[in-house]
Amino acid sequence: MLAPKQMFTVLNSLHQQVHQQTPKYLAFFGGCKMWDSSWKPLEHPKFTDKPFIENDTTNWWSLRYTMSEAEMDAINNETEDLEVLTLPQHKFNGCGLVISSEVVKAGANIPKGMFFVHEDTAMMHMTNKLLGNIPQYVIRNILLVHNRKHHNKRYKVKGEAGIDPTNTGLLREQHDWYKRAYQASSMNLANLFNPNYKFKSWKDVL
Repeated sequence: MLAPKQMFTVLNSLHQQVHQQTPKYLAFFGGCKMWDSSWKPLEHPKFTDKPFIENDTTNWWSLRYTMSEAEMDAINNETEDLEVLTLPQHKFNGCGLVISSEVVKAGANIPKGMFFVHEDTAMMHMTNKLLGNIPQYVIRNILLVHNRKHHNKRYKVKGEAGIDPTNTGLLREQHDWYKRAYQASSMNLANLFNPNYKFKSWKDVL
């Protein structure tokens, strides 16, 4: 993740404006191109009308493009007035999510049953369950970069030598343990509030 240099100034300003009336809130900065239209409110305006191309590594808006800090700064330096949205319902991934301390104090957190993947979605479900649809602010025209396909993301992971380093999904999915763990964690998420379900653990997977 590349954090914008404006991050803490913007967050401090946001907090000063909202914390008296809404001490429990979430926040998110504008992001890179996402998968489908449901993510558009979270995309930086420069990305949101660009086409989604899964395997493109050359265009700066594509999912697999690795953006530099200088490129991010150049985009953010164009912003003069902040565009802040309040989402009608929560939508976020785990990269750069801002959680006010009052949310954590209320007990909203990643469930312990989420031991591997989908922890961001599980956190969203828990927040909704405990606190309802508290405000989620999106500072849409300040870009926070999630280089989710960075070529060094799985650098020197045991058993992954010789595989295309730009394809992080292929790297991890060649492991049987990964597939089993992904399935188990997915089942845990689907049964998060099922009183008759026992969470699967690493012991069950391995």
